Amino acid sequence: LPADARQITGGPSTGNRSVRRILPSVRVRAIRFASAMLAIFAGSATAQSPFDGLKFRSIGPAVMGGRIHAIAVDPRDNAVIYVGAASGGMWKTTNKGTTWTPIFDATGENSFGDLAISPSDPRVVWAGTGEQHIRSHISVGQGIYKSTDAGATWTKIKYIDENTGFTDIAIDPSNSNVLYAASYQRRRTSCCFNGVGPGSALWKSEDAGRTWTKLTSGLPAGPVGRI
Repeated sequence: LPADARQITGGPSTGNRSVRRILPSVRVRAIRFASAMLAIFAGSATAQSPFDGLKFRSIGPAVMGGRIHAIAVDPRDNAVIYVGAASGGMWKTTNKGTTWTPIFDATGENSFGDLAISPSDPRVVWAGTGEQHIRSHISVGQGIYKSTDAGATWTKIKYIDENTGFTDIAIDPSNSNVLYAASYQRRRTSCCFNGVGPGSALWKSEDAGRTWTKLTSGLPAGPVGRI
């Protein structure tokens, strides 16, 4: 019996039996102990499943639209990588591929032929939209886009028509304002495929994409296909 309890003998209702009366401080401790035990049993009855912490998360494109057509690595930080899929969007990692974030969803375009990063300023990223390879599943693309904030926002800077995308972009290593881009006109329907047209061409910009000139000198005349 705790030290702060006392024994009382006799009394009108106890006779000669010994009765132990617990003082108020002991009663408080007993109530607290009982409450703690009830909380433990109540918690075990509603214990979480070990699978409650598992959540679905996107890990990038897959299946048909997941074919990767373009990869660009930041020339100053190889932990930063951009990836463009056939029709699965553009993704960026800043930790060498441990995690990926989609960075092109707001534009409505999800197919990429090529990506390029400016060697003089890695915040400037170029994206040629439109799948390179012709398959039964194909996305044509909607021109060239440019980002000046490492992929946070994008601006369309070159567009030809609804049948033509851009499958290749090259930046002059000595002058990042000079760019070359290859456009590719094609269209596949349920019965047929057209892989050539006047939209296919080679283009050059000398002012960081503000204006473009179609190159024709020394190149084959007439409609061409992929360059």
